[in-house]
Amino acid sequence: MDPASIISLVAACGSLAKHCAGVTKALHSLAETLKHAELALLSICEECSTIQFAWRKIEKWAIDNLHHVDDSEELGERLQRSVYCGELVMSALQEEILTVQSNTQSFQRGINLAWNKSVFIEHQTRLRGQVAALQLLLQVLSLCVDLAIPQPRY
Repeated sequence: MDPASIISLVAACGSLAKHCAGVTKALHSLAETLKHAELALLSICEECSTIQFAWRKIEKWAIDNLHHVDDSEELGERLQRSVYCGELVMSALQEEILTVQSNTQSFQRGINLAWNKSVFIEHQTRLRGQVAALQLLLQVLSLCVDLAIPQPRY
């Protein structure tokens, strides 16, 4: 993979991690406001934090290792698509949070959240899909690194 593509991928990973951080902050704020929905919101928040952490680590890994991996072009493309999908999921969640936060009366917020409970469950399902896909991606990255490093013979 050429250096410009690696830089682009690294920037995209960083951007997604930053997006996750923004969503996480908004979710914490929303959880404070809506005590009755705190557990569900904190669960989604922790999932976003975990995804953010993983993308930061992938960003660091890509800087140091992507150019050493066989099939780095295909791996880079898959990483780019995963980042793109993650951005879509985070943007949809952030938009939903902004909608709930835009209501200024806490009673109206509670009604809005209750009405949108199924929407938040859909977001949580998407986030869990991202986590599952990210786990698989990290396993593939681990295999790539293991295969790229010569193993000692005993």
